[in-house]
Amino acid sequence: MPMINCSRSALSPLKLWWIIKHEGIEGFTEQANGILERAAWLKAQLDEMGWPAWLEPMSNTVYFKHPPEAIAKKYDLAPDHDDRLGGDLSHIVVMQHVTKERLQNFLDDLAAAK
Repeated sequence: MPMINCSRSALSPLKLWWIIKHEGIEGFTEQANGILERAAWLKAQLDEMGWPAWLEPMSNTVYFKHPPEAIAKKYDLAPDHDDRLGGDLSHIVVMQHVTKERLQNFLDDLAAAK
């Protein structure tokens, strides 16, 4: 019998189950809320400095106008392009290990290069 394959890893649901079992619902919820709060904070900081940025509700990926190449290399930012959002972009996926301090370093470098 032929097997239907897809691009989703069967390991992903097991990872989610392990995190919930290991952290508990409260710990998992705390991590998720922290990620979303830091993403919203990054977007607000970019807005405050006048750097075009986009964040969908309940998303942890902040898209923004592509920074100078030295900053893109320092923070290993992948280039992206979307004509609807003004052309050349980069993005940061805020995860558990992406601290506010690291984001502030990025913002400081971006402000200095502006």
